[in-house]
Amino acid sequence: MIIFVIELILRMKYFFLVAGLFFTVSSFAQAISSYKLLTGSIDKYPVTMHLHQYGHNYLGYYYYNTTQQPIYFMGEDSSKKGEVLLTATGISATENFSFSWKDKTATGTWKQDGINKTLGVSLTETQLPLQFTFEHVEGKKLLRNNIKDSPGATFEASSVWPGGNSASDIFIQSEIRKMFGDSLPQKNINTILKENQDSFFKDYIETNSDIQTEDMGASLNYDATDNLLINYQSSKILSLALNTYAYTGGAHGNYGTVYTSYNIVQNKKLELSDILNSAGIAKLQSLLERNFRRQNNLQPTDSLTTAGLFENEIKPNDNFYVTGKGIVFAYTPYEIGPYAMGEIEIFISFKDAEPYLQRGFKNLIN
Repeated sequence: MIIFVIELILRMKYFFLVAGLFFTVSSFAQAISSYKLLTGSIDKYPVTMHLHQYGHNYLGYYYYNTTQQPIYFMGEDSSKKGEVLLTATGISATENFSFSWKDKTATGTWKQDGINKTLGVSLTETQLPLQFTFEHVEGKKLLRNNIKDSPGATFEASSVWPGGNSASDIFIQSEIRKMFGDSLPQKNINTILKENQDSFFKDYIETNSDIQTEDMGASLNYDATDNLLINYQSSKILSLALNTYAYTGGAHGNYGTVYTSYNIVQNKKLELSDILNSAGIAKLQSLLERNFRRQNNLQPTDSLTTAGLFENEIKPNDNFYVTGKGIVFAYTPYEIGPYAMGEIEIFISFKDAEPYLQRGFKNLIN
């Protein structure tokens, strides 16, 4: 449970930092942003990193190539000159990266909390046929411009965006537009993000137009953040993670991640039936429960509620993604466990599910 709380703190940390630093500003200049696919190693262990940058901030996923189980990270490059510092919520402990750039190679160190040993890191920019940029917008709108210390709304959004003209580029562009609530083919992602920002500010002002000055408090400092990131990519499969956070009053904000995976050979969204046969779908609940027990060191006879879940069962949902080594089911706070547990992800390796994989899907991961 401690690990999930740490993840919650890391994910929310930047949102409140932005609100505090730019409280009186009505709009922000657009920060330089980029996406890099990096491959290399931590010590002798091959890894892949999906690094998304805007301004001095970094976020994304990395995974060990042997397991391909993505680990979320956040970081910055402003506190230590010339170095990028990343903090990742690992499988069993928090992990810390520190590296610097030379040409297109990052070299530095990796260290896990609680372990004295430091390992070397070497990562090099790599390209796949489907290449991406990273677009980012952010801004602030005060509720009352003529009132000192007026509450306000902060909006932040970013997204990867394929820049080519291939059939796969056009298909993924269309899918990304849908994720952000737009379907017009002539719009690029930057235009859509700015329109969503304007709509959020408009709703904020209209919703709170009748609030009296004496009733203005911290609960009127609204926040909305949407970040669409790559968490897995091969020449045949693309998996995207839409991280969202929203605070519109109340005790705390709500957050979660919506995942989607695509077959970029046939240009189609992967459904569960594309991955598992009917026997596998019927077996899925037991696979989820078995792997949750494994991840949380529970015995086969232990109740799942021992690890904090609401019930002694885990039913499949439609929020999943795939890598080349497994399928991950994700549950948002309150879905199967309390808010303090954060997001719960259950990884099922394809080795574990091999008897149930569809033949066509095996071709994608092979």
